[in-house]
Amino acid sequence: MSLRHASPCLALSALLIAALLSVTTTAHAETVTIAQVVKQLDTSLKAKQTKAVTSGLESVVQAHAVADTADRKTLLAAVGKVLRKKDPALKRAALAAFEAMGDAGAWKHYRSLLRGPIHKGFTTIQAKAMDVTRALQPEGAVRPLLAIMKKSKNLRAAARAMKTLGAYKGSRSRAKILGELISVTIKERPGVRGRDNPVLYGPRQTGEQARSRWQALAKPMVAAANELTGQELRSPEAWFQMWRENRRSLADLFQDE
Repeated sequence: MSLRHASPCLALSALLIAALLSVTTTAHAETVTIAQVVKQLDTSLKAKQTKAVTSGLESVVQAHAVADTADRKTLLAAVGKVLRKKDPALKRAALAAFEAMGDAGAWKHYRSLLRGPIHKGFTTIQAKAMDVTRALQPEGAVRPLLAIMKKSKNLRAAARAMKTLGAYKGSRSRAKILGELISVTIKERPGVRGRDNPVLYGPRQTGEQARSRWQALAKPMVAAANELTGQELRSPEAWFQMWRENRRSLADLFQDE
């Protein structure tokens, strides 16, 4: 009996069943597709086919855009596996994939690149990891980025960490970030301490190292603090003054408050 001659109730039941079968089939197809994408990426990785791996990462990014929460975790893990390879080209491709996915959950897969202070070489891979962090803004990255900014002997790394932290406008830690940006820079002012309270503002430093740190951090601090808050101050000294006047209520300095 066709649906045209069936009773209205029977026809409706048939349509509902057809719809449910369609949804089930579609969901199964999506699951298989994601599984296939991951399997193909893994196969290319084992065969050490760099171009195929890069292509596979593009497929992972596309699959991630339509995946559910569980499948997104699977796809992030697949990219993380690529990142663990020693080949710098694969590492860069994996980090680019994380950035394109736009998922802060990626942080757990690349956080080993930004564990803490960087004293010697600051690699292009670490720089790219900071770019990804700037784009994704995972909360878990705030503490290690602050450590890199405050304690790194490599000044390029410290300045890059400042730039990265400037993007955290929506972070629950933004007031803390702002205070750290200013306090770590104010301690690096070369020259005579003058009338400033060293407890509050830190003693002025002397020597070539102090001048180098000041030159490396002063401008990035201003840019990061402005980006973070929405303010438009033009100099480190202007920010130091703002901080002194508002250090007990830094949250008030954010333009969206």
